Amino acid sequence: MHVVLRTPRAGEVGVVEDLLVDRAFTSDVGEDVPGEATVLAELGDAQVTTVEDLHALLGAAALARAVGIGAEAVREGVRSVRADPA
Repeated sequence: MHVVLRTPRAGEVGVVEDLLVDRAFTSDVGEDVPGEATVLAELGDAQVTTVEDLHALLGAAALARAVGIGAEAVREGVRSVRADPA
């Protein structure tokens, strides 16, 4: 599994236009279709300010998906992240 800042291939989590998508994992919960990309969140849902923060957020989303967390729960998690004000 890889986390990428571009359109993900099979086995990757990444970004397509303004969407954070998963092509690596499926969950028994919700809207996953094996072999299809699952939308995790919109880029606007993420309160990140740097590329590094976006990469870390995608990594956290991938980890959650790896343990079976559904896309809707990941989306809520992405929305709850706040950038460090420092």
